[in-house]
Amino acid sequence: MFRSKECSFVVSFLVLCSLTKNNVHAWFPPSFPLLSSSRYKATRLFESKSEESSNEASIPDIAGKNIFGRVFYRLSDYSEVDICNNLLVEERVRFKPDEAKGEGCLKPAGRRTLILRDGKVEEGDIGDELFVIDVRESMAEDATHSGAGRDREMESTIAMILFLAANPKYIEGTVLEVGCKTGLAGLLGAIGAGALKANNKKEKTAEADTSDDILTIPKGTPLTNELKSITLSDEEPEYLNLALANARLSNVPSSQLNVEELSWRKRSLSRAVPKIYHTIIAADLGYNYLEAKELAHTVAHRLEAYSTWEALRGESKSPPAFLHVCPDAREDASYLHKFLTKGYRMNVRTGYVKLEKLIFNYQMLPESEPEEKLDDLELEVQEFKETIYQSMIAEHDPLYADGAGEIFFPMETGEYDAASSRTFLEPESDGSKWY
Repeated sequence: MFRSKECSFVVSFLVLCSLTKNNVHAWFPPSFPLLSSSRYKATRLFESKSEESSNEASIPDIAGKNIFGRVFYRLSDYSEVDICNNLLVEERVRFKPDEAKGEGCLKPAGRRTLILRDGKVEEGDIGDELFVIDVRESMAEDATHSGAGRDREMESTIAMILFLAANPKYIEGTVLEVGCKTGLAGLLGAIGAGALKANNKKEKTAEADTSDDILTIPKGTPLTNELKSITLSDEEPEYLNLALANARLSNVPSSQLNVEELSWRKRSLSRAVPKIYHTIIAADLGYNYLEAKELAHTVAHRLEAYSTWEALRGESKSPPAFLHVCPDAREDASYLHKFLTKGYRMNVRTGYVKLEKLIFNYQMLPESEPEEKLDDLELEVQEFKETIYQSMIAEHDPLYADGAGEIFFPMETGEYDAASSRTFLEPESDGSKWY
């Protein structure tokens, strides 16, 4: 089934992940080198060979062809999540020959596409497409993609999508995404979680008919009924416009969607009671020590109290929670952990999420053929990578009640209970309390 000549570890990954269809195999032909330009303004895909090596590989004719770059992402079995391997994200981009730059050079064409696929498939298959979106990453009319598989920010977004889909119990009630930027993490995470929830319900009621044992997302209703609304927030108007554009492309019902300006880096001077949410999510936010303090403040004051949820338990099965995912190398995540636990007495669980990424060699189709013809072509593995992310799930202490924040939260008074005595939590340089 699998042919491996140069990369047996990739084949082992493929056997485990069951990502193959139409003979996916590990092969690194010399005419398909790694991309040399991170911005893909003009990428030389096919390098000319010397006379000695000209017989090994010839430069293919790419005139009149559409060239596709595809990358698959999934969470490994070692990830600390509720459900593993039930969802896969494909990142797909398109190129055209760049005749102005010379032979073998490409230029990006069109926008990046993200595809949610069924990950619960038989060995040797690629799961069915569940949801497809051509994403907006800029409001510029001529904006295009920057390649596939080499964008750290997009990879973090995909990690959050898979994390939310793998923990679907949290996507209930009212959900807020902080610092949403494109809004893709919250939108596609909620859609993926909805697909898994729908499939779980179907498995409990369906008969032993294999035709029913697949994930489905009902057309026009990509979110579950348990999710009352999802609010995409950011402090930059440009990102709010992007989030709104992607929300419209996702066909999320307007009754379940809000886009609002929210600055989590600065303390609001308004005395109005903040809106409360059942779930708050954040994907790889960039912050320093002081900004981590303000993020913790935003989370603590906007997350529903455990006691309130317990009194209305029938509305949401999972307790209110703040979900945060970022690369494991992010040392500043410890600041956020400290402020949540000591500053607001929240209960925090940390874990690890391993994101597996499979980059395939380019595929070509004549411009006259539809993109669906890609299913008839072989997928050739170019590169396999793993990235470790750290997850954080924070919940309010059961003793905290809404409206008692100024009394219950040590951060509001600048003190917390230490083992030996009451001690200032991070005093200002002049010795005053840090409010």
